[in-house]
Amino acid sequence: LKNISVYNLQWKKVNRKSYPRPFHAISYRIKGNAEFIFDNGCIHVNAGDILFVPQGFKYTLRATDEELFVIHFSSDSALPDTIKKITPENKMYFERKFSDLYYLWTKKQFCYEYECKSAVYRILSHIEREAAQLKAKSHTEKISEAIDFIHENFTNSNISVSHLADLCGMSDTYFRRIFVEQFRTTPLKYINQLKLKYATELLQSGYYTVQEVSDKCGFTNVSYFSMFIKKQTNRSPSDLL
Repeated sequence: LKNISVYNLQWKKVNRKSYPRPFHAISYRIKGNAEFIFDNGCIHVNAGDILFVPQGFKYTLRATDEELFVIHFSSDSALPDTIKKITPENKMYFERKFSDLYYLWTKKQFCYEYECKSAVYRILSHIEREAAQLKAKSHTEKISEAIDFIHENFTNSNISVSHLADLCGMSDTYFRRIFVEQFRTTPLKYINQLKLKYATELLQSGYYTVQEVSDKCGFTNVSYFSMFIKKQTNRSPSDLL
């Protein structure tokens, strides 16, 4: 980061076109709302929202009764080339951090530039974490029906990725990609982990034979079940009794 500037802006009403600016901007709105209109669309921003606007980006701003903190900066790092909005869950955290940053900037005490850069990095780091959490939450919601089905039917030997994808209205490929992004494993491996945990619990309970556990876990024959346990644990089912 370099060439940082921090502002606290307020206005009752504004309707203007931007000029291509030689810096990036990240803002946090304390109150009010705004509409950013650009070639490919429009973004509405309300109190508590964070907005990133890349350098050189052209837009028309329409806003009413606004107050915001905004950081102007340049960077040699690759950054998004379009406008981005995030609505964080912990809004008070960001309002406090932007406010603290503005205080540091306006007081301009000894070495304030370094402190301000450090504060900006902390804000950016937290934005990234919030964005990742929101993305994960969004992905979980997209495939929630499939996850519920898996946990209710993982002992069914006929469960398939195609059926899971159909439950979510997705293609097999897109479903697998979303699933792996969320769980860091494939649907089949996820199902096998559930089967292994269930089988291990049943075997170690002492109430069931290997054949009975094989049946309860949905295997077509005990030989295949034994092969499955051996592959997953490098031990035979009888070793787990």
